[in-house]
Amino acid sequence: MTIIDAAPHLDSAIPSFPLSANGMPHPLALTTASFKAAMSAADKLIIGGRASDDDVQAQVSAACNALSDQIRVHLRAGAPDVDELGAFVHRETYPYLGLSTLIDRSYTKPRGYAGDYLTLQMVYEDKPDGVRRLGPYIDRWFLGIPASCAVKNRRQLLRDIIIDTARRCHGRTAAITSLACGPAREIFDTFGEAQYPDLIATCLDIDDQALGYAERIAHSVGVTGRVAFVQANVVKVALGRQTLELGDQDLVYSIGLIDYLADHLVVKLLDWIYHHLRPGGTALVGNFDIDNPDRAFMDHLLDWKLIHRSPQDLEDLFAQSRFAGAPVEVRREATGINLFASASRPVNEIPNPGSRDHTRV
Repeated sequence: MTIIDAAPHLDSAIPSFPLSANGMPHPLALTTASFKAAMSAADKLIIGGRASDDDVQAQVSAACNALSDQIRVHLRAGAPDVDELGAFVHRETYPYLGLSTLIDRSYTKPRGYAGDYLTLQMVYEDKPDGVRRLGPYIDRWFLGIPASCAVKNRRQLLRDIIIDTARRCHGRTAAITSLACGPAREIFDTFGEAQYPDLIATCLDIDDQALGYAERIAHSVGVTGRVAFVQANVVKVALGRQTLELGDQDLVYSIGLIDYLADHLVVKLLDWIYHHLRPGGTALVGNFDIDNPDRAFMDHLLDWKLIHRSPQDLEDLFAQSRFAGAPVEVRREATGINLFASASRPVNEIPNPGSRDHTRV
C-alpha cells in the first residue's frame, strides 16, 4: 500500500508518512522518526557538554546503524513501493545525514558523477569532517560502513598486485595502466616503498581535475618521470571512438569503473585491454558484489547506483571477451564486498604487431 497520510501525532517534524498494508505506520516511518529524535538528543548532549566524544559517537552511530538496517530490509531491490519509500526516507533524514562532508559530496556529486577522485581521497584519508555539531560524528560513522571500508581495503590490495606484477618482470621495467584512475593512490603507495619496484605507469581518466590531483602527488613523491597522465573517455576508447596508443602492458586495471557499465561495454573494455597486454600480461577489474550490505543506502540516500555483480557474473564477462578460455581468478578484499576479477593473455601468444616496450602515450 502506498498511501501517504498526515501524521502529526507521530512526529510534528514529519508532515506525512507511508502506511503499511494493515493501515499502521510503515516501519520506515517509525525508524525515521526515531532517527531524528536520536540525532536531536545527540545534538543536545554536545550543546550541554554532558557527554564525551565517544559517548556522542556511540549514540550517533547507533542511530545511523538502526536506520541503515531498516533501509536494508525495506528498500532492497524489488521490494514493494521501494522508490516512494526511498524518497520519503531521504527527504526526512538528509537534513541530518547531509551534515557529513562525505555523504553530502557523495549525494551532490560536484564533479557530475558519483565516486569522483576527491570523494575517494576522503575515504582513503579516513578523517571525519562535517558541518555544525553533528557532521563529524555522522561522517565518522559513514567512513566505517562496510562499503567505505571496502574502498579503503582495495587500495592496499591493488598496491600489492602492482608490486607483484613488477617483481614477475624479472629485471625488465614493468608497464601498468590504470583506467579511470581517480587519485591513483595505490600507484603512489607503490612508489612510496623504500626500494620501489622498477615500473612505469599510465593514469587515464576523463576528469582533468582527477589527473591534475594525481599529477601533483607524483610531483610530491618525485616520480613524474615514471607516471604519464592521459585525459580520455575510457568507454569511447574501448568502442574505438577515441584513439589511445600504449606500448604492451604487464597490467591494465580498473577498480571503480565497470560498476557503472552495462555488460556489453565491459566486454568491449576487456577486448581493448587484451589487445594492449603483452603475452602473459594481466587484466584486472573491480566490481561491488551483489551482497553489498550498503546497496540500498547508496541507492536511495546517496543516489549512488551501481551495477552489482557476482563472481560468476564477472567470470561470464571474461568468457564473452577475448579472454575466453583463460582461467579467471576472482578475489575479495577483507570485507568481501569488493570483487576483483583477473585473467591473463596467454604467454605463448604472438605479441601485438609493432609492439613497443615502455611506450608512453
